[in-house]
Amino acid sequence: MEQLNINKKYIRELVKETLIQEDFGSWVKDVGEKTWDSTKKIGKSIGRETKETVVAAKILSKLIRNKEPSEKEVEFLKSQSVDLGKVLILLGLQAIPGSSIGIIAIEKMLKKKGLTIFPKEQEVPN
Repeated sequence: MEQLNINKKYIRELVKETLIQEDFGSWVKDVGEKTWDSTKKIGKSIGRETKETVVAAKILSKLIRNKEPSEKEVEFLKSQSVDLGKVLILLGLQAIPGSSIGIIAIEKMLKKKGLTIFPKEQEVPN
């Protein structure tokens, strides 16, 4: 039991030193700003993706009615399908409390591999 108390005390001191050295206030502010930026970015993406999804639905409707879509329209539809999946993932993650910080972490990991969790803006075919 004494070993456990020593470890708790050591951990408390380590955390306290880290918070003092890292300037906890600026860390909280930084995380808050990143979280807000991420939330705004998600909102903009959802609005844009809604418009692009309407276009994709029209292209899909063409396919269902046996009308031949252009090559650009087919590429747009494929790309929009991927983006729609990303939006659904983001919406699911937003349902989890504190998930904005997790989204930032996921985005940082993906950026290292040249990827993003956010939908990309696409050129809408005519």
